[in-house]
Amino acid sequence: MIINNKCTGCGICKKECTMHSIDITDNKATLLGSCINCGHCFAVCPNEAIDLEMPYLPTTPLSKILYFRRSLRQYENKLIPKEVLDEIISNASAYPSAVNQKCASVTIVCDPILLKTVRLSVMNTLKDKFKLLNYGPIRFFAKLFLGDNFKKVIRYKKLFDNMSEECDGITFHAPCLVFVHGNKNKIFIDEDCHYLAYNIVLLANEAGLGSCFMGFIRGHINKKTKKLLNIPKDDKIYSVFTLGYPSVEFLRPVPQEKVKTIVY
Repeated sequence: MIINNKCTGCGICKKECTMHSIDITDNKATLLGSCINCGHCFAVCPNEAIDLEMPYLPTTPLSKILYFRRSLRQYENKLIPKEVLDEIISNASAYPSAVNQKCASVTIVCDPILLKTVRLSVMNTLKDKFKLLNYGPIRFFAKLFLGDNFKKVIRYKKLFDNMSEECDGITFHAPCLVFVHGNKNKIFIDEDCHYLAYNIVLLANEAGLGSCFMGFIRGHINKKTKKLLNIPKDDKIYSVFTLGYPSVEFLRPVPQEKVKTIVY
């Protein structure tokens, strides 16, 4: 996967790898065996030293946006102007909505103190859950029921075990965290929120911003944090993602497996 005679050991791929699956040994990148084939190393390598087959190259403006957009985990220490956020949300509001109800809402957190509060709340909740795997019986049954997915859980456990207030593996020091939510009793509100969320992400990309969907945050926001964000009690959070200016450049699109399709 790594072409040694092209690799200069610059370390860009190591810094980008979210699973910490790459190390630099003797000025060469080496794989540590926990690769999830996300292709980020391929996208950022300045020397084309990662060998991945690219079966398709996007040609239209929209397909290029879709293929070049990557989950961003390296951000500049730079605030997003309010007028930029306002324009993105205004344009994203043209999302398809069930019976034109337009009930999806957006909460954007840019305040550093509030961002840290959310991050630490989620981090501590996840740390407590992963600690349960230290107990033999729980670990045994988790391995039994999760099957092959148990290895993925252990990878994440190791990541969270090493997290601290200074080591931000939750929001990756992004300047903004976006919550898309809506009244859970409204018809098809989940789909409305997902359409709105991806509209925001694509428009943010067009504005030079990067993003990363944060399933860990969405699934582990407690009632106290939700109240702190002034999200209504009957609202369910359907999507959470970071926004910010990239500090890394994605030089090329990544091979994508074609969606299984059946046509009758």
